Amino acid sequence: MSFLVPNIRRIYGRLIPPPDKSISHRALMLSALAQGKSEIKNFLRAEDCLATARALKMMGVEIIEEKNNLCVSGQGLFSLKKPSHVLDVGDSGTTLRLLTGILSAQKFSSVITGGDSLVRRPVKELLYLLRSMGAHVEGHEDDSYPPVHLYPVTKKLVAITCKPSTVSAQIKSALLLAGLYVEGQTVIQETIHTRDHTERLLKLFGAAVREVDSKVQLTPSELQGQSVTIPGDISAASFFITLALLLPESELEVEEVGLNFTRTGFLDVIQAMGATCEIDPLIKDSYEPTGRIFVKASPLKGVTVSKELTIRTIDELPLVALLATQAHGETKILDAGNLRFKESDRLKAVALELSRLGAHIEEEESGLVIQGPTPLKGAKVKSYHDHRMAMMLMLAGMISEGETQIDSIECISKSFPNFLMVLGKLSE
Repeated sequence: MSFLVPNIRRIYGRLIPPPDKSISHRALMLSALAQGKSEIKNFLRAEDCLATARALKMMGVEIIEEKNNLCVSGQGLFSLKKPSHVLDVGDSGTTLRLLTGILSAQKFSSVITGGDSLVRRPVKELLYLLRSMGAHVEGHEDDSYPPVHLYPVTKKLVAITCKPSTVSAQIKSALLLAGLYVEGQTVIQETIHTRDHTERLLKLFGAAVREVDSKVQLTPSELQGQSVTIPGDISAASFFITLALLLPESELEVEEVGLNFTRTGFLDVIQAMGATCEIDPLIKDSYEPTGRIFVKASPLKGVTVSKELTIRTIDELPLVALLATQAHGETKILDAGNLRFKESDRLKAVALELSRLGAHIEEEESGLVIQGPTPLKGAKVKSYHDHRMAMMLMLAGMISEGETQIDSIECISKSFPNFLMVLGKLSE
């Protein structure tokens, strides 16, 4: 159903963002593999994370849900049971890849599939690396895409030392989860440091994992149930941070938000653009750093985002593109080829849909070039059933002259189900 973007003068107030999606997935999977009960506080009840919960329940994991908290009764690494049906994980790429790592080491067969966008997600390198560990796994179209078929292991997987060519926290995490089942030490070398939520949680659950320079080393060990509190999602908060920067007289305080360095690239980008952005770290002794952010409407200038900063800002790059349309000068987003393999081809989608609104934006092979500032004008735009595109286009419509209509926004339930309710509370 199409959606008419509302007119908003400014946003003002205090935001506690929804629980972090990446951490919710990982905490639930490790709780299922641990020995003993785990409590997950502030779990994200959105489509992607609920897909992980459904898949684990299909394999016999006891999960009791109480509002936004979960109680998970883990029975150890080898407690999962053969699912009676194909595991349909919707459009959750995290569920697909991380479960593939876990299920590659099991003594039963399984199949993982999903929705239209999921079966276009590349898995070839992941399956190749899992096979090098001794797993029997297959994909479709020369192992390029899901569905993924996993067959029973006849002997323990073997440890590998590898350097994935794809810069991906999901591939790294899948290999680490498979590494819980191997003989010997798994070593993964990264060319660029990706988000490290899996490593932090593995340590919390008692795994022998350490990071040395650009390498992550894991020695198999039993996991023990834990109590985990999920911090607020910096990626979700970034939508409202963006709106506060763009709407005159706006001020926003974001509280209880995760400030993991591998996820705060967006804050570095907006500060480089000249934004008024104050960051106050509050909890440093937790498994994940958290804190407070204050932003207000600010004039912006063009910047270049590349290499490691691109990776640390990967989910927020559509917002950087939107900010760039209102910034003075040229903004370049480089080294962002991974955006072509999200829920949509985000490089193509961002360039096309912001152009419909009047932006001067050029799509390149692995990036975008934007000239600003440019007044945007309302138009009919498409979300491509991509949650981050839908929310970004809502913000674009709010700063455009005239009406903006988005073809579909139901997809926002994938990561931020109460986005419109939060918007209503903060807007004037």
